[in-house]
Amino acid sequence: MALTIFLFKVSNIDDPTIKMNNIDEDDDQATSDITTVKFVPEEDIPLLCAKIKFRGIHLWSNNIRIRNRTATFIARGNKPKKFNFNLATMLVPDDKLRIEFYTFNSKKKRKKLIGVFEIVLEGLIESKYIDLQEELLSDPNNYLTEYSVQLKLYYTPPDIDEQMAVLGQGENSALVDWKSMFDDEGRHGGHRYRHIHSKHDSRFKKIRSKFIGRTDDADTDSYSDSDFDDNANTNNNGQPLDENAQKRMQYNNIELLEKSLGRFIGDPYEINEWQVVVHVIQARDLPGLNINPYIIVHIGDQKKQTSVHKSSNSPYFGEFFSFDFTLPATRFMEKVIFIKVHDEVRIISKFKDTTPIAIFRLDVATVYNEKEHSFERRWAQLVNPENLGAQCGHLLVSMSVTQHGLPTKNVINEAGQEDDEFNPAKTLIPAAMPRTLFPVQLKVTFFSASELPEMMTDFLATVSKKILQSNTWQPVDSYVEVSYNTMKATTDDRNGTTPVWGEALYLVGRFPPLIRTMKVTLKDRAAIQQDRIISSFFIDLFLISESNPSIGFLPTLGPTWMFLYGSLREYTINKEQDGLSEGMGESICYKGRILMSIECHPVNSENTTNMNVQKESGIQFPEAHIFPMKRTFILFGCIYDVTMIDKVFGNSTICFELSIGSSGYLNPNELAAAFHKPVSSLTRLYPRIPIDNNKDHYRLPIDLQKPILFTKYIFHDYIYRIALSNRLKRISQHLFERIRDLELKMNSKVSNEALMEEYRKIEEYVHALPCGCGKSADISQALGTIPVVHPNLSELLSCDSTTAKLNNLDIKRRKKLLHYLESIKSWISKGADFDESKRYETIKELNKIARVFERMAVEAQPALPDIFLWMICDSKRVAYARLPPEDVFFNLCQGEKGLYNGCVQTIFLKTPRSTNQPLKLSTNAKVQIYLWLGIEEYESYIFKQMPAGFDMPPLPLQPDVKNIRYNGRTVFELRCHCYKARALLAADETGLSDPFLSITVGNETQRTPILKQSLCPQWNITLAFQNLMHVGTRETAEEIVGNVVVECYDYDDDGNGPELIGRFSTTAKLDLFDEKAGGQQSFFKWYPFKIGDKQAGELLAVFELVEVNPHARQADTTCKLEEIPITTENYPPLNFVISQVKNKIYQIPISLIPDLKTYEIEIMFWGLREFRTINLQPIQQAEVIIECAGARVTKSIRNVQKYPNFESTTKEADKYVLLVNLPDDDNFWPHLSILCVQTRLFGMKEVVGNLVVTNLQKYVRKPARSLLKTDHDIAEAVNELSKRIPYDFNRVRRSVIDAYEGLFTFLSVNVYYNYQLILAALAVQDDDLGKRKLLEFESKTTRNNQAAITNADSSRQGKGSSSAVDESLDAIETDRLKELALFQTFDIIETELENVYDYEGFTDCIESFPLYKGKGSSRSDEVGDENRIYTKFKVSSYDISFS
Repeated sequence: MALTIFLFKVSNIDDPTIKMNNIDEDDDQATSDITTVKFVPEEDIPLLCAKIKFRGIHLWSNNIRIRNRTATFIARGNKPKKFNFNLATMLVPDDKLRIEFYTFNSKKKRKKLIGVFEIVLEGLIESKYIDLQEELLSDPNNYLTEYSVQLKLYYTPPDIDEQMAVLGQGENSALVDWKSMFDDEGRHGGHRYRHIHSKHDSRFKKIRSKFIGRTDDADTDSYSDSDFDDNANTNNNGQPLDENAQKRMQYNNIELLEKSLGRFIGDPYEINEWQVVVHVIQARDLPGLNINPYIIVHIGDQKKQTSVHKSSNSPYFGEFFSFDFTLPATRFMEKVIFIKVHDEVRIISKFKDTTPIAIFRLDVATVYNEKEHSFERRWAQLVNPENLGAQCGHLLVSMSVTQHGLPTKNVINEAGQEDDEFNPAKTLIPAAMPRTLFPVQLKVTFFSASELPEMMTDFLATVSKKILQSNTWQPVDSYVEVSYNTMKATTDDRNGTTPVWGEALYLVGRFPPLIRTMKVTLKDRAAIQQDRIISSFFIDLFLISESNPSIGFLPTLGPTWMFLYGSLREYTINKEQDGLSEGMGESICYKGRILMSIECHPVNSENTTNMNVQKESGIQFPEAHIFPMKRTFILFGCIYDVTMIDKVFGNSTICFELSIGSSGYLNPNELAAAFHKPVSSLTRLYPRIPIDNNKDHYRLPIDLQKPILFTKYIFHDYIYRIALSNRLKRISQHLFERIRDLELKMNSKVSNEALMEEYRKIEEYVHALPCGCGKSADISQALGTIPVVHPNLSELLSCDSTTAKLNNLDIKRRKKLLHYLESIKSWISKGADFDESKRYETIKELNKIARVFERMAVEAQPALPDIFLWMICDSKRVAYARLPPEDVFFNLCQGEKGLYNGCVQTIFLKTPRSTNQPLKLSTNAKVQIYLWLGIEEYESYIFKQMPAGFDMPPLPLQPDVKNIRYNGRTVFELRCHCYKARALLAADETGLSDPFLSITVGNETQRTPILKQSLCPQWNITLAFQNLMHVGTRETAEEIVGNVVVECYDYDDDGNGPELIGRFSTTAKLDLFDEKAGGQQSFFKWYPFKIGDKQAGELLAVFELVEVNPHARQADTTCKLEEIPITTENYPPLNFVISQVKNKIYQIPISLIPDLKTYEIEIMFWGLREFRTINLQPIQQAEVIIECAGARVTKSIRNVQKYPNFESTTKEADKYVLLVNLPDDDNFWPHLSILCVQTRLFGMKEVVGNLVVTNLQKYVRKPARSLLKTDHDIAEAVNELSKRIPYDFNRVRRSVIDAYEGLFTFLSVNVYYNYQLILAALAVQDDDLGKRKLLEFESKTTRNNQAAITNADSSRQGKGSSSAVDESLDAIETDRLKELALFQTFDIIETELENVYDYEGFTDCIESFPLYKGKGSSRSDEVGDENRIYTKFKVSSYDISFS
């Protein structure tokens, strides 16, 4: 339903340049808000604008110039101005339309009401169309005037299709394209497209889409053609927009895309500490008379309240609140920040809160996804709690979300003048999003569910059936609960594992959504105990909608199947794992699927009062033809090796289970029977045997017989969704690899031309985005297929697929991706700046683009359920792995194939864990497995991609085939060249660690010597793993026997055993040092240690895989290893522990060590600050040790309480120099360690704190630039000019006196302004122009001198005529005063220069480093725990120079 008004012109207008009255202050549209055209300010140009009112909605036209007493609203293309109202209800006979016309001029900006036109729309209900040619206007006093207006009215009733013929007939048929005006988006999506022709558009078509909202209507177009130009690529003259405007548009597109995808990076199920800070500043225009307002901020179960302000509609609060949470990110981001305004009522408010008069809601995720995770001093639009479309004033607030250990934004600052009044530009709306919110109604429909588990034990289910005497009854009564915007709605409960609801739940919200998370929970109704959760999941409204005006659409989903996950399917009385079904940890099992859909449409404010929660039943099941056909999918796995099995699993036998959806999963009864009757998804039982040189880990005796397991799953063919996600994932992976290569070249200091060439390759790839089949002819040949180049990503998104049955969201998502793809291409085409100071910003922006592609691959409508691999010990599930199905999916197109399809991947199993349980640091088990998923027609391709050399099993696969046999084997040797580590986590209470490496390859574990008390150890050794047996081809050796697991432990001799610092897994490279490989410097690489999802340090190493010659039985390589005897001479007991080393260690070949250069690190010790007591005793004598690359310097303070600065003596220099040998490539530089130790009685020493400085490159001294001829000319000009400046010694004397007598913290001589004038003059090549500027400077300086003398004289009045300072100044030589003459004035500043705006970026070359004590991270580039800071070390900036 819609009401459309076309405004043509207004005639017979009087001269509007006469004195005009101001419009009422109550008018909701300010003059400054009206879109205007820029005119010459000297002219007094008369303008006219129109204001249309309908059902409380006010829409404004653009400003039209009055010519010959006529204002014409017809724009280019001979189209009139259009106003469109989407109606929530049908027209009624009492509906009225009112149009007001105002005149004003461009100079005075004041409006005058000159005429009003009003019409009752009763006749429009029947006629659907009214043409008004010359209608007279009335003045504000209801007297007719000679002004006339021409307009046309159209009414579109609910049944649009039946009225199309009527609307398309008559003289207006050529005026408007009704088909495009009333399309599907216009009715349901809350937006429309307008098409215009332009010579600058190759297709002669531009699309415009706007979300507009006024008071209660969300889908009203009140924008003019000039507004349209603001969002197009051309201006009013058809010329391209300037570069800044285009960059701003591109930035908004990228920013909105990044915001919609979310900024959180990390494990969403890991429990973290969070803090939300809300600063309530002031309110404006609160509703009511003589109210006593106060604010309540509600987040979860925490509530904070401001003080009460008496009799004020615009109170100032100035109060802030902090809310602390300890939750995983999944549960924390769904929290809603609920702000309520209450009116205090005497006596009643002492016992309970009154009904809120205004509210504002947004979720934590919206705040977190802003840059710096905060909104600073923004006006929140308050609404009526009973009517979301009714505004109730504004509230100025600041909000921030902080994760423990990360930098935070200070949102509590001083007020500015702009905060006094409401500013629409400061509305609390996420950046790059439309500034207007409008009410919408969400319709969430649940049709049915399938494959649900039973929610009773077998015994209780049997008893219940006998009591009920029903064979059809099933032990689950499920219902669905939807939570959104602090509202909850539920369906009726249905009995059975395949319930049918056919119900729709209606919820009201606003769009663009400030609350982006909707939670859907499936529960089981319990008669006695509390209802138990079967499964829950979250729907991100940003994934199923788009608020970008260019391609925006309202939330939409399905109808589609959503898969459910949670705890194990078997019902247990123990509730230990119930949190997994609530999002308090990663779900470990498939629980069923539910068919649902989401629709959304804008609503009128008149209809929102009774629409908070509604329910509709009797909805029919979707027709079958809207779903794709069903296919049979095969999931296949072949296990090549299982090792590093934790000893806690006992001496039990072990088997593995592979499942997808409900297929392949075995309940306890089926599992017990499977050991007697073969099941395809379960391997046979294996005993475990110990790993060599490792008492904590075991392995399975898998040799040439590789176990296989498979299962089949029947589901709808949504392969097109998987293909699109894999395209985006592969693009992201390729970009990360290219960016990594670019960064390595950048660190290797190649020329800017070479860097730009690499950037151009990335740019060309982003513009092309090929599928990759053209470069994979060898793969196609191996598969027996013909190489075919498929469409690139842009072509794939643009083509209309007739065979794939896409639903509404599928279509919208493709349009959205295509739009953002064009924005990314435009952004990357802007070029790059590889200047020394900006090159790393380019890397940062490129990484952001790669992450955007990675997150765009997230599909809101899953195509297949996740894959689960379970390790079962004695019929008990103990460890698992959960894998996305698209990653192992097979497709003939290389770009649409999964990242891990066709390869052997290494998987570390996890144990089921809720977020409230501690993280288990053990590996549990490492499994090397080949996984393949595809349709049944491609079953033969399973074995074409496996490592060759096995006996082919018969097809189709049968359950009794439990393994495949390999016939031959080859021998390899793996070498781990471990150079050094840096920035390890502190594992001891001293703040240090005793680190050693434990490396596991195949069936063997080796260790390095233990280095005492270090966070940056340097081992410089090689560990060699020999006799590694490999089955398959030589090309597959890397992914099977080349896998390396490196663990770093802290050694403790107290009996508790070593403590894990971090681990990583990587793959050794085959033929790494062949003659064609080039220089050796790039072979070493920093590998990050991680514990859970947190960084724990880095290791500089190379991992090399070498084939062993079967005849000579030696590694086939030119690098020979030299063994290092493990003796106390090589490893002194003072620094090393070698008792744990049982294996041989070797020296790293000299040819592999990067080229080294000698550098000098110059350090000036300053002092220690902010001491804390240790064991209730203050620190007295302390020493600081600075170490880098084995070089060390130490300096001490005898009494830090009395003299906290380091003293200079004749024996100890002020500056210390460390001579260190560092690689020529600064990418391999070590970190610098700062250690503070206190000395107590009897020579006892105790660590106070330490820090690892991670970025030494910032302290490298840049080479001095040699003086050019122009520099000498500048110096000569300054000297010559100084001789011509008249000196006033009294002025110099008074300035110096004022400086001595002032009690200020810092004195700065400000001469840069005058000096800049000199430079500007000398920079001019023209001698005459240069002379003129010198004369201008000289005259200006003279005037400044006189002004300074006058000010100095006035400031000195009333003071004594002489002083000790005067007498000392008399002794200053005249020549010295002449030298000071250039320094005309002193700026006395009462704070540090770092805090002064004009000196932004100033540093006094003194840095303060916090020193940490206790377990945790001690990196300088991370924000550590303040409770671990025991002192701060002040030091002059390190100066690193080449020696």
